[in-house]
Amino acid sequence: MANGIIIRTNGTIENVVINGLHDMQEAVGGYIERACSFDGSDMWVNEEGLMRGLPANMKAAIVRASFVGQTMTVPLVGDALILGFTEDGEKADVTDAARKVVEEA
Repeated sequence: MANGIIIRTNGTIENVVINGLHDMQEAVGGYIERACSFDGSDMWVNEEGLMRGLPANMKAAIVRASFVGQTMTVPLVGDALILGFTEDGEKADVTDAARKVVEEA
């Protein structure tokens, strides 16, 4: 079980409890793909978001740019999920640093 954050395409932020792959897929509305990793956290999006024509997620793009340090050529679309991870690669609670960046974006 891990506490995460969903960044909705309308810019709202929701706290969520994730209990495995199914919950991650439910959070982004389909198959998951890692958009980036930063500061002990991963951002996950819908793998088929571009093909399905999901709406842009500007807040998630701003968060990604804040952590990665540059904008990416592939836009972020659909809802985004942020979770922490352990040294072993297991899912964990989102880090306080990541939570702060999301809240300030």
